[in-house]
Amino acid sequence: TFSSHGITAPHSVDLSWMGVFGVSTAENGDIGVSLFNGQSSELITSPRLDQLFKSDLDVAKIADCCGRVGGKYYFLLYPSVDGTEIILAIDLRRHPDDRVGYWTDLYGHSIDVDKQSSKFFLGGSDGYVRTRGGVEEVNVVVETHDFMGKELEICNDVKTWKEIKYAIDTAGALVTLQIYIDDVLMKWPDGTTEKLISGSGETVQSLRNLPTNWKGYKIRLLLTGVVLSTFTLYSPWKLDFDVIV
Repeated sequence: TFSSHGITAPHSVDLSWMGVFGVSTAENGDIGVSLFNGQSSELITSPRLDQLFKSDLDVAKIADCCGRVGGKYYFLLYPSVDGTEIILAIDLRRHPDDRVGYWTDLYGHSIDVDKQSSKFFLGGSDGYVRTRGGVEEVNVVVETHDFMGKELEICNDVKTWKEIKYAIDTAGALVTLQIYIDDVLMKWPDGTTEKLISGSGETVQSLRNLPTNWKGYKIRLLLTGVVLSTFTLYSPWKLDFDVIV
């Protein structure tokens, strides 16, 4: 045949409708998952996952790799450099545009990499996307629903909003608070429409002296922040108001 990749981890070999899968080492030393179709072989994980295998696979324990084909996936259990075992799942349904995910314990993650394979991104089950080995900063937009007042009988009464009590952890970074009353963006006495707030831990703070000339049936809050390393909202917030009768 014209195969140029031998098998480095014998327990990683498994047969599928596409051919024979296994962990191989290329002539240049790159490690990856190869596919032998009966005539030739290719590293299907290169170049997209070169960096993953270089930085995360414990090469000294490469013989411990185990691979199995299940449905349209090739699953590879490999020893990681941090002492854990990682299950890497290669989605073959769009081959050669293979998609990749991995599992640690019972938590699934998605992986994407740039074309040069110099950086890869991990999407966690918590909804965040991270760069491996890097410090991530995120942008945040949080908007509440409309608040009418705690009792149904005062929903149709006009209210003067007086104070907002809140607890937010931004590690001291500033975020922008905007307030909508009856769907109109509220202005402060100086003509601005924003307030900068921050917090650390679960400490409850108060934003007092809301403009008394802004009255309405309902109120809505909008929080925005950029390049935040920490952002936690503690519930519930409290809105104090007077009812105009």
